[in-house]
Amino acid sequence: MDDVAACTNVLFEIAEAMDAAAYDTLESLLEHAALVDGASGSVLAEGGAAAVTHFRSIVKIHPDGTWRTKHVTTNPIVAVNDDEATIRSMYTVFQQTDDDSRVATIVLRGSTMNILDDLERAVDDGVNTYKTLRTDARLVPGAGATEIELAHQIRQYAKQCPGLDQYA
Repeated sequence: MDDVAACTNVLFEIAEAMDAAAYDTLESLLEHAALVDGASGSVLAEGGAAAVTHFRSIVKIHPDGTWRTKHVTTNPIVAVNDDEATIRSMYTVFQQTDDDSRVATIVLRGSTMNILDDLERAVDDGVNTYKTLRTDARLVPGAGATEIELAHQIRQYAKQCPGLDQYA
């Protein structure tokens, strides 16, 4: 593996370690790193321990110790000079901030705008159908979903009935 590919892999490993709240791994990956603000050029942290402290100061840490994040890293730009490498990238961080978070982000990708429009319409139709089903108790889901749930409930009830009564 060449140096650029190795550096790119480290970038993705850092994102994985952040999502897993693997502080020791994150600290070792960033041991010789400096975090630099791309806009101002100011150094945010130098070394693994300082980097972990910086990251922990800007994300919500949940009671279970995790960040509940998903880092989506794109467009890595790697420059390798002798024994030093500089890596820049774009990233988006999705974080669940509440246990009962009621908002979801759906990211759609398509090869053409027509496909994206169709995907957007399909997601919108699905969300609106769900909202309608949740607000009007007179409506039941189609495509056999109601029958499947009824069969499941009858099977559960039958397990509680002894002998031949469960077949009635």
